[in-house]
Amino acid sequence: MPGLLLHIGSGKAGSTSLQSWLRKQNPELIRRRVHFLECPGATNQTALACYAADSGRNLRIRQRLGIGRPEVPGFRERLEREMETEVERYAGQVDWFVASSENLFLDLSSRAEVRRLAGLLTRTFDQIKVVVFLRRQDRFAVSQYNDAVK
Repeated sequence: MPGLLLHIGSGKAGSTSLQSWLRKQNPELIRRRVHFLECPGATNQTALACYAADSGRNLRIRQRLGIGRPEVPGFRERLEREMETEVERYAGQVDWFVASSENLFLDLSSRAEVRRLAGLLTRTFDQIKVVVFLRRQDRFAVSQYNDAVK
């Protein structure tokens, strides 16, 4: 089984820029035996946080994806199948997959949610390396302020 490099950067730490670059560079990455996952989200893999968050939580990302409480079990089953299919499609072509979502940093708040995410990922990947990008708090505050006054 391949490995997964999982990026869970905090907000305002360059996650969107990294995700855009990974998406654009995916053909070159594949030539280097790395693939930026697509099924959990084309650029920001928000579906990973939707999958892992407790069913009863009312997350904005679930609302944006049209996933209400009754749809969560079906959504989880579908994502499991889609991830297995995508990984199988690239079997032999890549050694590592990459996923990135700041929602994993922002929206997962309990051990049960982290365990649920780990359960999903360990079904498919041998090795998982987690990368976290953080921003100094003073710079984060300035960035938040600048966004608010725009």
